[in-house]
Amino acid sequence: MTQTNLPPRKDITQEQWLEEGRQLFGNDMKQWKFVCPNCGNVQTSQDFRDRGIDPNGKVFYSCIGRFSNRLERGTIGDNKSPCDYTLGGLFVFSSKFVEGTPVFEYYTGDNPTPVGNA
Repeated sequence: MTQTNLPPRKDITQEQWLEEGRQLFGNDMKQWKFVCPNCGNVQTSQDFRDRGIDPNGKVFYSCIGRFSNRLERGTIGDNKSPCDYTLGGLFVFSSKFVEGTPVFEYYTGDNPTPVGNA
């Protein structure tokens, strides 16, 4: 069995998750930063909008490389960023679950090493 560098699973409510985002980034959710656990890409809703991609349900769940053919992208386990990783696939590289749904961690600058770079 392959070991990952993820911390233990943490289950939180949606309100706890939203409050954490507000504390880190303020009230403008378009500027909240999420980090892909596979490649380490840091992305915001605004990044998705700037590329003509609807960010709803994606920015905290899938790497932006999954939705843009204009970006050279990596796959699971390599260190190219952005990649095509999603939490909706076979491998769930997430330790944070909001009401049972896995989500990307907020970017804090001291996030764990991405799985693809481990």
